[in-house]
Amino acid sequence: MTDVHFDSGFERKLYAILDPTEANYHPTDCRLYYSIESRYEPDWVVWNDDGTTTFVEAKGRFRDASEPRKYKAVRDGLKPTEELVFILQNPNKPYLHAAKEKVDGTKTTIGEWCDNNGFTWYTAETLPEHWRRKL
Repeated sequence: MTDVHFDSGFERKLYAILDPTEANYHPTDCRLYYSIESRYEPDWVVWNDDGTTTFVEAKGRFRDASEPRKYKAVRDGLKPTEELVFILQNPNKPYLHAAKEKVDGTKTTIGEWCDNNGFTWYTAETLPEHWRRKL
């Protein structure tokens, strides 16, 4: 049993009980794919003159690990004429409070996360001029 990796002590206990000719533990040829339907409400919507739509999300950092997955799933479900963009409070902050450190000892910032995942992002200072209030 030492060459088998268990996800928990409970799995280790069951491995000793279940007959391997009846129940295969983590078979490599068995993967089940699933999706969870949900809804997302953007913070702002910009209907552009060219007929495209920009969904805008204001973000300081992600609250937990499920949030980055949510935004990637939202993006992946958009039409070609739609885009999800972020306005970041501070692009140099870690994207997740509990983010793991990189080899150099730093944590991935939320700006880097956006760049690495193909999201356009702005700060309050770099917003497109036409999005700003006219004074």
